[in-house]
Amino acid sequence: DAFADVPARDLDAFAAMLGERPIVEGERICEVGDLANEVFIVVEGEITSHLIDGRQRATMRRGDVVGELGLLVRHRRTAALVVTVPGRLLTLDYDRFRRFLLAFPEACLAIVAGSVARLTAAEASTGADGERMPTDPRALRGAEPSG
Repeated sequence: DAFADVPARDLDAFAAMLGERPIVEGERICEVGDLANEVFIVVEGEITSHLIDGRQRATMRRGDVVGELGLLVRHRRTAALVVTVPGRLLTLDYDRFRRFLLAFPEACLAIVAGSVARLTAAEASTGADGERMPTDPRALRGAEPSG
């Protein structure tokens, strides 16, 4: 959960800023290259990200932040997001998300740490023999840093 280490007072402020929307299986939330203008938090369900070549990058579940990279780099989506299990998302536009991150540094660090863990898991998802490995970032949580 990206918010496990975020103080309750920060979470209360964040929650007041969020919108909510349902998601249905097979829904394509965004495509690679789309303009990135909001971040999502999975409340229920599952979302899988796919690279431009169709390879699966990661699967996000309850508590995971999705789409934050567009705020941090390039302002374009780096992956397609596809709903694999129906549920609900919380949404926040990038302007308010940026203001929140600047005002609450502990939350900012927790979200960035979750993003780095997910990217590290995605990079590690192909073994030395080229075989696909699980892409769930939880598999690497608690692992020793590699340098």
